[in-house]
Amino acid sequence: MDGRLKAEMSEFDRNVNNAAEKITIKTRQGTKIRVDAIGIDKSTGNVIYRGISDTTNKSRNYKAY
Repeated sequence: MDGRLKAEMSEFDRNVNNAAEKITIKTRQGTKIRVDAIGIDKSTGNVIYRGISDTTNKSRNYKAY
């Protein structure tokens, strides 16, 4: 992880509890979603996530929504 990405993750970590990096979430329908950072917002208690990476390996089935 380069310096900019480390800085962004560090900032994210300050604003959330239970921060985790590079998580894949699988929905009930079987769709897999990759996030760079996920955690629980300290002020609201909501789960928040962020895509931080400059590049992401995308499968041939990748669709942007």
